[in-house]
Amino acid sequence: MCVETMEPSIVAGCPQDLTRLRRLLTHGRRVYCNTGDEDLAGLLERHLVLLGEQGERLWGGVGVELEQRPATLPAPAPDRTYLRLLALTAGYAPIPDGVRLLTAVVDVLQAQPHRTLAIAYADEPWLAETLAVAGFALTETVQTFQLDVRELPASLLTERTATAVLRPMRPGELDAVAQLDAVTFEPLWHFGRRTLWELFFSSHMQVALIDDEIVGYAALAQTGGEAHLTRLAVHPRVQGWGIGRRLLVSALLYAQRHHVHTVSLNTQASNQRSQRFYRSLGFAPTQQQTPVYTLEIAGQRETNRDPSP
Repeated sequence: MCVETMEPSIVAGCPQDLTRLRRLLTHGRRVYCNTGDEDLAGLLERHLVLLGEQGERLWGGVGVELEQRPATLPAPAPDRTYLRLLALTAGYAPIPDGVRLLTAVVDVLQAQPHRTLAIAYADEPWLAETLAVAGFALTETVQTFQLDVRELPASLLTERTATAVLRPMRPGELDAVAQLDAVTFEPLWHFGRRTLWELFFSSHMQVALIDDEIVGYAALAQTGGEAHLTRLAVHPRVQGWGIGRRLLVSALLYAQRHHVHTVSLNTQASNQRSQRFYRSLGFAPTQQQTPVYTLEIAGQRETNRDPSP
């Protein structure tokens, strides 16, 4: 039988497919990849990648990362899964072929024991359209802000409060910071201990303390002459006390000392309070906006639950 006459199929990827997957991500016609090359092998080993095949030809692929549930995630919240890759080669379209791949991976997630919230950052229009057709809903849009820190205005450096003490974060404080993050952000945005551990080794992290209690923290990741404020969190109980301002100004001064030109950060487009705060410190919105799509998927326990009283 000729390869061309074979029906396209979707199969589970395995470690032996790593070279083919890398080739697809490098030469594909439509490619979304939100993971490092070094993580592809792990996704394949954990059977979290599905591949579209037609004969010997690889026409598409989709991969997700099922997060190990953070202990600080509220009990009613579903587990979280992130779309890490979706790619199609020439001759295959996001609709219907990309939708087929997404539908197949949703079927796999339905076999999980618990509810799962599938999360995707649609930084390209074709991906947003594909997610919508596959049943994902637009949940939020993330707006990027930016500030040139080479010449910070004197007014920005004026501290408005001496309530909190700032110092570098310590490894033993990961659990306390995770608890703080959980009460500060909704489950969709919450950073668990594992994510914070990775941030600790890749970012400059400071905590704010009042009476030896951690009430805020900030994380700044630097890449050459640019830096990104990955996190700024203040406990709701002390928001409005100027602690967030002190943490942010401290991060900006750190960036300036380390020869950073621009600092960027993200916030929800719907969070007008945060946007006003960042604008007051000189940050300006950029053209970069990233839609966030989600789909809640019932796991086996919910699907098989007896509905009778």
